[in-house]
Formats: sequence, structure tokens, C-alpha cells
Amino acid sequence: MMIYFMGGFKTRQRIEVFLNAHPASIANEITNLFNSAREELKIFSGFLDPEIYCHPDVSHALDMAIKRGVKVFVVTDYNEAIKEECPGENNHTIMEGAKNNRIQLFDFGQEINKMNHFIIADRRSFRLEAIHTDNAELRKAITAYNNKRAEKLLIYFDRIVTKGAAKRVYPKEGIKLC
Repeated sequence: MMIYFMGGFKTRQRIEVFLNAHPASIANEITNLFNSAREELKIFSGFLDPEIYCHPDVSHALDMAIKRGVKVFVVTDYNEAIKEECPGENNHTIMEGAKNNRIQLFDFGQEINKMNHFIIADRRSFRLEAIHTDNAELRKAITAYNNKRAEKLLIYFDRIVTKGAAKRVYPKEGIKLC
């Protein structure tokens, strides 16, 4: 089920609430968010589900964002993330991007799975997913565009990375986060 809430004329925000979303609709939602990014994408997720992140539309949107110069940062449970493989001959877009220094990857460990997962695009749009099991049928999420609450998630993300709670995996050194 999907519920739309349209904000007032001044804010021009759109909020979509997804209950029990199918992986294809989640992939579509994430594709739209990646396509909206112009400066940065920050992903905080313990389980980089190949059914979603290896979806051709999501992979393409992420590649196009990187080509546009969007900086991509991912905080995950690295030990779980490296176990996941894309079906067929595709590589896991995020893992390959990190190994090629196109994406900055940080390891937060298993604790990340006890928290809400989220994606932030350009300080203004976000997708916030409630804590869930790996079963996509149980996911509850909110996506908001042009919403000030994205700033709060961004502060949370940056604190985790800059205060050392998450260890840098790729690249080992170099690129400044913020």
C-alpha cells in the first residue's frame, strides 16, 4: 500500500509512505531518489539487499549520479555487505564502486541492524526505513522530497562517520567526507 501526502504550496514537499512494499517498488523509489541527487548521496543500511541495489534501474541511477559528480557515502555492516552478490553476472554496484574509489564505504558493524536505515539526497530528500528483518515484505518506509527533516538525518550520519563510530573501508585514506 502506498499513501501520498502533498505538502502546502510554500513547501512543495511530497511525502510517500510505503507499507509492506514489494522489492520492485522499493527499487523504483530508490532510483527516483538517486536520480534527484545533484551533490551527495548518503546511505545508512546494514543489509545492501542485492534484489534492490543490483536492480538494473538502481544500478544505472547510481552510475549516472556518480558521473554527474555526486559524492556517494555508504555506512553498512561490511561483513554482511560482502556476502551479498548480485544475481547473474552483475557485480554489486556499491561494493564495486567502493573498490574502484568511486564510493566511500564505512563499516559500522552489526549494531547498524538495530537502527532505522535511511538514504539522504542533497540535504533535502530522504528515505527512512523502519527496523526490519531481511524480508522485504515487512518493510515500512517514508520517502520525502524537499523536506527539512533530511537535515537531521544528515547530522546523524555525519556524526557517526566523523566521530569514528564507523571505520573507513574504501578508500583507505584520502577523500574528505564533509
